Amino acid sequence: MVLFIMRKILFSTLILGLLIGLYIVRSGGGYDQSVSSMDDSSIEASVQVNSPPETDPSDSQDSRFERLPVTALYRHMPSVHANMFNTCGISETFPSQLQIAVDDLATKKYNDDFSSVIAALRSDELGNNPDAQAVLGFLYEQHLVPEVALTFESDEIAFSLYESSANSGSDIGEYYLALAYYYGYPHSRWVESLESEDRRQLQELISDANWNQSTGFLLKNLYAVSLLQDSIDGVPNRDNSLENVESVFKESAETCGYAVTSINYAQFLIEKYGLQSEKGREGLSIIEGFEHPAAYETLGQLYYDGRQSNSYYTNSFVDKDKALENYLKAAAFGDPDAAYEAFEMLFFDEDVRKDSLLAIDMLELSARLGDYGAVSYTAFFLLADDAEVYEKNVSRAVHYQRQLFQFWESGEVPTNFLIRDTRDFLNLILLEEELDTETFDQVIEMARDLIAAQKREYTDQDGNLAIFESQLIQLAEKFEPERPNKTVGSELANLDFGTYHALVIGNNEYEFLPELESAVSDASKIAEILETQYGFEVNLLVNATRTEIVSTLNSYRSTLGPADNFLLYYAGHGQIDSETDEGFWQPVDAMVDDDTDWIGNDRITRTLRGFDSDNVLVIADSCYSGIVLRGPEQLDNQPDLINADYVTRLMRSKTRVALTSGGNEPVIDSLPGTENSIFAIALLNTLEQNRSIITASDIHRRVSQDVVATLASLGIRQTPEFAGLLRSGHEGGDFVFRNIGINQAN
Repeated sequence: MVLFIMRKILFSTLILGLLIGLYIVRSGGGYDQSVSSMDDSSIEASVQVNSPPETDPSDSQDSRFERLPVTALYRHMPSVHANMFNTCGISETFPSQLQIAVDDLATKKYNDDFSSVIAALRSDELGNNPDAQAVLGFLYEQHLVPEVALTFESDEIAFSLYESSANSGSDIGEYYLALAYYYGYPHSRWVESLESEDRRQLQELISDANWNQSTGFLLKNLYAVSLLQDSIDGVPNRDNSLENVESVFKESAETCGYAVTSINYAQFLIEKYGLQSEKGREGLSIIEGFEHPAAYETLGQLYYDGRQSNSYYTNSFVDKDKALENYLKAAAFGDPDAAYEAFEMLFFDEDVRKDSLLAIDMLELSARLGDYGAVSYTAFFLLADDAEVYEKNVSRAVHYQRQLFQFWESGEVPTNFLIRDTRDFLNLILLEEELDTETFDQVIEMARDLIAAQKREYTDQDGNLAIFESQLIQLAEKFEPERPNKTVGSELANLDFGTYHALVIGNNEYEFLPELESAVSDASKIAEILETQYGFEVNLLVNATRTEIVSTLNSYRSTLGPADNFLLYYAGHGQIDSETDEGFWQPVDAMVDDDTDWIGNDRITRTLRGFDSDNVLVIADSCYSGIVLRGPEQLDNQPDLINADYVTRLMRSKTRVALTSGGNEPVIDSLPGTENSIFAIALLNTLEQNRSIITASDIHRRVSQDVVATLASLGIRQTPEFAGLLRSGHEGGDFVFRNIGINQAN
């Protein structure tokens, strides 16, 4: 949870402009108090870090920085809070043992050992003190308690301590709890709750009823920030006028001249009135009076482009050398945002001095402090052949790129950034000549994670999923090392998939119903690809009667065993009885209004339920075919395969699923100039493109995207469906297709 926040994007209204620049104290800390007196060389020396180590991060003495699971864990500077307690009178009621612990905390930097503080806060003397528990919760939140550091359990413990200390009357606990609700952590990471309830809890904590307590000035500051948010969200019954917001900010700053509350007030003045006004210059003077990262970063932004808000811009204030100087000062405090800005200026900005070495130091510092943009840049620099500073190191590049997924899981990295960035990274990996075994395994895991991330998106308009799955196959084919026991391909090749059987039916030539154009061609091509590419034993029925279909289907009851896989494909006419809501397949001898020779869905599922085969799939390309699916809800798409354990679990679960060309609706036979139905074309393309393992659920996703997109452009609505068969004995598995090229390749 960030201790203070600076957002750099200015919105189109003054209210938004005012809100985004404000710092909210959740941290500060661990900085060198003499930083403001540094000259450029000493500033640079204070922030220089080593280039990415050649060894594995687990071998590094400071490996914490190499595996941060949450963005900006180490931007938080605990000593600022300790100094705040002492400066603003919060610690006046502390018992002596707690005061000693806080004084110890005030000396710590972000990479120091906090064990002495932790031991004191856990001691018998302080174990039941609510203020001590709130401070201890803060250390858990900062992931500074070793036994749970860098785990979400640390966050959970922090929130629990904030709650219990607040309930026991701790002013500090109430403030930390208010910040937890402000940042949405209770419902996004720690506990299940409603956003509206979180907001109610927040408003109760920061209300004026609590402003007379020792942390009241901080709660008042947070209240002012929330008033600005009200102006955006339209929350009624609170005075969110700019005049009232200014008054509350000013009262908060005057109660205690603490850096963040004063800087928030100063930023409000600058963004509301502009630097050309007396109040704007007052705000600037306040900021310049603080030796604090929030102050330096604010000055860096002002000097960089002269923009105070979308309403005020002062070109005469622009001084990029001063901007860089202030960003470097903020970076010396451990501010990753400032370090990243300094990197970009030093590396890319033509208006400031070019210093690649210092730029990379800033990039590395920002990455270690949890800025995901810096992590991404570092990964690409390490992978590039022409990097100006880093020597190429593919394994280190992969390590950094994988950190983005940890940040994404914590909600800190936008999904579209992760997808785009990792896609480009894997494309560069494919240009490599070889990968060592460990790096290969990490790259494969990354490719699988990328597919999983895309599947969690609701849309895939750019066709990313097919690209990512192709990348995974290419990576496995190009780089898979020789290993004696287990490889991506060999582990699958050694699995016993059982035998595959298919009854494929295609009906065009009807005696009493209109003839179809594509059903026989569809069935013939499906039969061919199942036989040649997937090793099915295929029984193809063309223009079949009811007796032929039923008797052939019945014959499989005596031949299939539990380990066998059975696919039933039907292309032909279908109908629904509107009175009984029952669906039917119509063989070539079916009458128009007489269902004597129709084959009901219940008849089909009853037969399939009697099969010994554990894995059964029905594919139906006919009108009203979706009626067969009125069983379990549509299945979720499964994660990517190429994993023997997962494939085994799927095959051991009894599977009775169906993929249909549409729902309870007519479907298109074929379009002019095509020999096959739109559904069959999409299905054939998917089966042809697969080079390894694919499930029926994944086939549905790809086929559905193709069919919907193709027909939507013609103004036709048809959506393929996939689910468990009604009353068929389905137990939750999925039908697995195996390209027989796996065995041939191994």
